[in-house]
Amino acid sequence: MTNLVRAKRPYSVSANTKARRQLVATLAVPLISVAAEAQQATPAPSATDQASVPQTVPSATFPEEGAASAPSNLAAPAAPSGATSPNAAAATTPPTHSAEQRPAEAILVDAEQLAPSPIPKAFIDSFFALRLELGGGGPFGGIIDQEKNSQISVVYSDGSVKTANVSHNAFHFGANVEVSALRAKSVKLTLRGGYLYTKIGQSATLGGGQYETKTFDATLLETHAALFGPVIYFGKKWFGSFQVLGGPLTGTLHPIPLGEQIEGFNVPDYAVSGWLLRVGPGFGYAWKTFLIGCDLLYSRSSFSSKDVVYTNLGSSLLLSTIEINGFVGLHF
Repeated sequence: MTNLVRAKRPYSVSANTKARRQLVATLAVPLISVAAEAQQATPAPSATDQASVPQTVPSATFPEEGAASAPSNLAAPAAPSGATSPNAAAATTPPTHSAEQRPAEAILVDAEQLAPSPIPKAFIDSFFALRLELGGGGPFGGIIDQEKNSQISVVYSDGSVKTANVSHNAFHFGANVEVSALRAKSVKLTLRGGYLYTKIGQSATLGGGQYETKTFDATLLETHAALFGPVIYFGKKWFGSFQVLGGPLTGTLHPIPLGEQIEGFNVPDYAVSGWLLRVGPGFGYAWKTFLIGCDLLYSRSSFSSKDVVYTNLGSSLLLSTIEINGFVGLHF
């Protein structure tokens, strides 16, 4: 029997295995070249550093024939001495926060700092107002008609006599507060209460031409009144109004004041008391919390004295005035 000895076939590498090895070698070449460039860019380590740092050679492990996946255990090249890894740099760099990542406390502080200032209320929506008023006008009727019947005369050094009729004017100022009672859209009803001082003056101008001209002034009537009543407003920034106010008054009447001043008449003063009524429209402008405007008013005073002052009037005295009243104020 012949023994057949089968010769062992020398080990051969299949085509698939060659392709895998070429792929792994191709992937390893860029890693080795990058490590070489980093070593050239940094200064060469000293002999002591070379002794202390172990040298690592990149290597690749090839899978056995028939493995399904590509190699994944490539060794990374060792970092040269003096180089800083990205992870180490990230560990030493303080963290920064975006607007979305900032702590809640910081976001709340920013919101308070950036919060817009509150918008002031419109005047039509305000609840409380404080006003100061100043005005003047022309009085007529009642005691004014009686005073105009008198004439003032002066005698000059050459014996000439000059006469003049008297004229009258009204001046007043006051302060008041308002509280809103009703509000509906652009209409508001308020209740006003305040104080009003009124002065009725008398004046006359004498002379002219070659004679010295001189003007005399005196006070005919002074009154103090407390007024209360409703005021209706309509509008917003620019607004209109209508008021009906009334209240008690007290004062002092100085009949024929110029006669006493110029000709030396001795006329006593009379204490008077009665009622004052003021009615009229107005308009104004509201800017932030400030008010400014004007009123056109008709006022009528009815008062009396214990003694008869004017024969034609008896103890019951009347006085009417047309007034232009300016005001400024604040609303809240």
